[in-house]
Amino acid sequence: NAGFQVLKIKIGTDNDIELLEAILNHWDKPFSVDVNQGWKSLEYAIEVANYLKTKKALFIEQPFHKDEVDLHLQLKNANILPIIADESIKRLKDLENLYSNFDGVNIKLMKSTGIREAQKMIAFAQLKGLKVVIGCMAESSCAATAASNLIAYADWVDIDAPYLISNDPFKGMKIENGLIIPSKTHGIGVDFLVH
Repeated sequence: NAGFQVLKIKIGTDNDIELLEAILNHWDKPFSVDVNQGWKSLEYAIEVANYLKTKKALFIEQPFHKDEVDLHLQLKNANILPIIADESIKRLKDLENLYSNFDGVNIKLMKSTGIREAQKMIAFAQLKGLKVVIGCMAESSCAATAASNLIAYADWVDIDAPYLISNDPFKGMKIENGLIIPSKTHGIGVDFLVH
């Protein structure tokens, strides 16, 4: 039983508050939202962000299109909830250029090109006082377990990908009762499943 204790809600529609109310009527634990670049105006973003604050959301991830750096900065400066970059920041050079527009960054190995660059990004983010999310894409236990080696440096962790696919050829870290259980295997902690 994975027993997830934190929910990430995908939003970015014209009726986000209705959608959130429908979900939050059935969820009373911590949650965050991922807008996936879906918001088009600052006014709408502020309206939904204020609603999210009343519901004690943890953070808002990637509210606007990745190129809308000014809108991200304005929403950050409204100081409602932490604004976390995802699509806007892939690698260290992006973080160095855009860190001041966000309160934090979602670092994914599939974006950063690997553990070493992710470590550099974490160090830079911490130096600048940014929050760190260790995230993932649609990927196997191999990549998720590699990412799990970085969770001690994260404010939030979102590496549930192996639980969302049915063809995972690896075994590695696990989630039990909402906690990440590291693998005891050498290296990054991954073994092939034996069939």
